[in-house]
Amino acid sequence: MTATPRLIMIGDSFSVEPMESTDTTMTWPRQVAADLGLKFMPLSQHGVSQDWCFHQLRTGFHAIDQITAEDRIVICLTHSNRYWFVQDEPNLSNMHIIGMEQYVSKEKNKAIQGFMQHIQRPQLDTLHMMMRLGWLTSYVTRLGLPNPLILRCFDIDISEAKHYQEISWATGTLFDIQSQEFAETGTQSDQYFRGVDCRYNHITLSNHGILAKKIVDFFQHNLTVDLTQGFIQGLILKDSWKDTDFCAREFDQYRITDMHARPVWSMSKIMKRPSW
Repeated sequence: MTATPRLIMIGDSFSVEPMESTDTTMTWPRQVAADLGLKFMPLSQHGVSQDWCFHQLRTGFHAIDQITAEDRIVICLTHSNRYWFVQDEPNLSNMHIIGMEQYVSKEKNKAIQGFMQHIQRPQLDTLHMMMRLGWLTSYVTRLGLPNPLILRCFDIDISEAKHYQEISWATGTLFDIQSQEFAETGTQSDQYFRGVDCRYNHITLSNHGILAKKIVDFFQHNLTVDLTQGFIQGLILKDSWKDTDFCAREFDQYRITDMHARPVWSMSKIMKRPSW
């Protein structure tokens, strides 16, 4: 049993730690842990799938310093169509946005393409997600854990899982916050930053504080986390990257430098994060 209660953070790039290990920026996950007086345990990674995230949970339930009722769990639930294709490269889960052939053998790439074209389909993605969430409720009940808080990263259909009493859901999605920060409706980060999203966790730092407070209020006062309102919108203009003061205040300086150095984001810069 662990001596110090922890905030266990599991998810994809919406909750991952800063790229540089020396970066002390108070991102929203760090702020939540600090405000709740909990030891921060970051288990998120860039580009990972639900199955990898739930593997982290499963490991935690069986670890020597296993998850206890004193800990608090936040899950940033990524899209159900991602898949943990390669054992040692969990960040290669989204073939829709990366060139898999750059990172795996021709044989593996062909197998992955065949899986996506002939086997994978939305019905199975949703069914597998329901199984993961049902499994989670069984552990929450058996171990007597407080409800994990789940933030949907994207607008995925959680179906009957939204009625599970053992899970607390935020309303809205993290993508809502991300997309509404742009001044022009429907804009994506690659249209502003040449493919490099310069924000920490895809959110400007002004909104990190707002999000952190909502989550702290959930744990302290049982208030619903509403991701659809209360955030600053329209603050990023197409030429905001030229405003050095704005960039210093709102963006990850490592990513700003990276944006200027090359036209596209390279997966080789992804840091490996510790597991259990």
